[in-house]
Amino acid sequence: MTNSTMMQPQVCPPLPKGTILDLAPTDLKNLRQTRYDGRNKSASVEEFAPDARRTIEMAYEVTCELQELLRPLYKDTALAEEALQRFLENEDWSQPFGRLAKLRIPEAQRENDELRKVTHDIKGGALTALYGLLQLIELGVGQPEDIPQAYFLARDHAKIMRNALPDLDPPRYEADLNYKLHDVELIAEKWRGKRGREDGKKVEIRSHVEYEGAIATRCMEFSALDRVLYNVLNNAVRHTSGEAIFLSAVAVPQEHPHSLRFVVVNPIDAAQQAAINERTDGEPSRLFDPGVTTDSTGLGLTISSEFVAQAFGLAHAGEAVARQYLGATLVDDYFACWFHWPLVDD
Repeated sequence: MTNSTMMQPQVCPPLPKGTILDLAPTDLKNLRQTRYDGRNKSASVEEFAPDARRTIEMAYEVTCELQELLRPLYKDTALAEEALQRFLENEDWSQPFGRLAKLRIPEAQRENDELRKVTHDIKGGALTALYGLLQLIELGVGQPEDIPQAYFLARDHAKIMRNALPDLDPPRYEADLNYKLHDVELIAEKWRGKRGREDGKKVEIRSHVEYEGAIATRCMEFSALDRVLYNVLNNAVRHTSGEAIFLSAVAVPQEHPHSLRFVVVNPIDAAQQAAINERTDGEPSRLFDPGVTTDSTGLGLTISSEFVAQAFGLAHAGEAVARQYLGATLVDDYFACWFHWPLVDD
């Protein structure tokens, strides 16, 4: 293992730690001979129609500009807020983001499964939260904590777009493949605070991480993990019936950990519980299967299962679900979703 230490035990409300540990086997094996570097779930930007390609390129350029603007400033709220307001006033950011958020692929390409999944993640991912957050800041109703969130979201979505579209920015894509340890704390620092929804409601994210150490060896791998996290957490934000969702990260097995178990919990109402049970025949983990969903396309959870399968060297996404590398369940009035990611060995 890396030179890491276990943090003091915490409880992730509303599930006690014992329940989190009982969700799935704790000694899940990593079958890979070499560590997964985060690639292989991608398409070419050239596969998109010219207008769509230009939308993607413009949105990516704006995202990178925003990231570079806030990188040296985001810890100084006053300076960053002033710079961000100038950016929002002077740059054409809203139109590219709005067009990307509404991106559709033509009917003739809808049989291209990988293109559909890439489209799902580049129009979702961190963009959903970033676009909504910038609109609030532009209207003058943002909060001080929104400034670092804007930086984290821009940084994450730029990497997600490169992960999904390798030829969008080849030099940065190659840089993302360089060896660079990424600590679990990077997850804890960004997954907190409030996120907006399409209905205007804000949902608080409460995160509890019980491990200190590395979770990825490259930006590319970390962006693959981000694609899983954003899909799972966006799903929770969209469907929660309460004002908060909960993210917990616990190392397993407890004594000699080699994986990190991520658990996302959101409250649901009786109608949602009934819909989940009806669509999954009482087996909520089937929501990770292709085409099984209570609304929308269900692509986000399917994409997540494919990445987890890749990370652990499993034959396919169905095996990852069957062997409980990821899954979902109902616990009282909550929907709980979990997945694992390998820790970094020495």
